[in-house]
Amino acid sequence: MIEFAIQFTLALLLVWITIFVFWRNYRIDKFRDDLFALRNELFDYAAKGGISFDEPAYGILRNTMNGLLRYAERISFTHTLLVSVTQRLRPSPAYEKMFQRWALVFNRLDAPQREAIQNFNIRLSRLLIERVLTSSPLPIFLMFLYACVSFVYKLIRGVERQDVKSRLKPSIDIVEAQALEAQTVQMKLAAA
Repeated sequence: MIEFAIQFTLALLLVWITIFVFWRNYRIDKFRDDLFALRNELFDYAAKGGISFDEPAYGILRNTMNGLLRYAERISFTHTLLVSVTQRLRPSPAYEKMFQRWALVFNRLDAPQREAIQNFNIRLSRLLIERVLTSSPLPIFLMFLYACVSFVYKLIRGVERQDVKSRLKPSIDIVEAQALEAQTVQMKLAAA
């Protein structure tokens, strides 16, 4: 009986280490690799003349990616949840200003550039959503639970509920704004 308890405890410890140490590090590294690849595609697009390197939309998107790369280990489900709740309780005018600036510089682009930059931005958001949802076992479980509830809802009401990614988008936008803000501050400190 004692031998079984020791084996069971060791097995639980091994599972805990695998999930909370190795899984976490693997997901952070995968997120950074995917983000580096996306940033390189953006650079290649600009290098081929798709958009000017001096264009503000390019700069904002690239700095957002750089900020996310720098602070990837801080991005998690818990962080995103706290940011979302905080923003709803006490909205930050700085983030609202960033969203307005993004809309302004984005709308200045011509149609092909706008489409390409929008595509890069959508892919960035997808990477970030994937990072948040796979940051620990809890959001994976909650996502499964949400899918089950949505399925039952659809059976009863005949209408689909909003998917998880659409519900997370406003929170993801705030995380992106935080990354851009952190990167901007870091660049100003480096220049000083």
